[in-house]
Formats: sequence, C-alpha cells, structure tokens
Amino acid sequence: LAIPEVRRELKVDADTAQDLSDLVEEVMEEIGEMTRSMMQDLRGGDRGDRQEAMQKMAEKVRQMGDEAMGDVRKMLTEDQINRLRELHLQRLGWAALEEGDVQKSLDLSDSQIEKIKEVREQIAEERREMMREMGGGRGEGGRGEGGRGEGGRGQGGGNREAMTEMQTKIQKMEEDGFKKILTDEQSKQLQDMRGAKFEFPQRGPGGRGGAGRGGRGGRADF
Repeated sequence: LAIPEVRRELKVDADTAQDLSDLVEEVMEEIGEMTRSMMQDLRGGDRGDRQEAMQKMAEKVRQMGDEAMGDVRKMLTEDQINRLRELHLQRLGWAALEEGDVQKSLDLSDSQIEKIKEVREQIAEERREMMREMGGGRGEGGRGEGGRGEGGRGQGGGNREAMTEMQTKIQKMEEDGFKKILTDEQSKQLQDMRGAKFEFPQRGPGGRGGAGRGGRGGRADF
C-alpha cells in the first residue's frame, strides 16, 4: 500500500489513496520507534535476550499489521481487498507457504508444513553464509518475490552485483525446494491465488532505495 503503483492497481480514488499513504506512514513510524527503542535496550545484552526481544517485536509488528488492516478494510471495497491479497501473495513469493491461511487453503499436510519449515531454515542459513562471505552479516531482511531486503547497511555499488547473484541463487533454492513439496494441484491453486501478474517497481516507496520484499512483518490478516 506504500507503493503508488499498487494503489493505482487497486483503482482507489485520490482521497482514499492519501488516507492509505498516511496510514502506512503512521504504522512505519511506530515500527521504527519500537525498533530503535528495542535496539537501545538490548545494547550489551546476551544472545538469548536479543532473540526473545526479536520474537516479541515480530509479534508486535504482526499485531500492528492486523490492526492496520482493520482500517484498510473500511477504506477499500471487497474487490480491492481481494486484489490486495493477490498482490500480497505475489510479493511474498514462496514465503506465502508459511502463512497459516495459505496452508489451510492448499490443505497442506503436517508433513508438508514441516518440510516447508526445513527448507526455510536451510535457505536462511545459506543466506547468512553468503552474507558472511560478502563481509556483510547485517540486514537479513524480509521475504517475498519483489526483492528480499537481504542487503546490509552501507551496501555500495561494488556489492550490487554480488547481491544480485545471491538473490538469484536464493530464488533458485526456493523454487527447487518449495515447489517439490507441493502437488501439481496445489501448485496450480497457489498460482491462481496470486491472480494476474503484477510488476512491482524496482524502487522503494517514494523512491527510497529498492522496493524490498515484504517480510514477516508485512503479513496481514486479510
């Protein structure tokens, strides 16, 4: 919703577009404040404290997203909400398989869900290793098809080629790993749930860097 092209795809009027933009900005400011406060509190803390705090923050972000979606529902029509859901799934890519409602819609078995978790852990470890090799262990961002936000801070032009290569490798790992878990029928159903293909812009909202991928924090109860 922070991306102008998405709001145009939803065919919202000017007033609604402004309301959506204001809502997104408000939520992002709240998340930013919470993150800065948490990082300040955790300075000098041990690894266990940091992991617990990150889990709590992820849950808080999810709650904030759910609350924001309640406001979004009041602004959009049912058709617009449905299209937003399709775009959300496109943005997540194969990471959509980790969402509970997607798992339920596809009728995934417990075995399939466990395999999805294993593949995700393998990919996360591979990404961490590649980031270490690139000399940037920070900034392992969210997930989804439109860009994953893996880049750490201060990634200059010299690292762009390496980042692109890493992202391509990760996407191939996702394709090979997740697709094998689904039946042909489930794969087709997931593709149908994504709706008509939408080309996300390669810049971030307002032109601030890469568009990035929707991450776990970007999940919302549709």
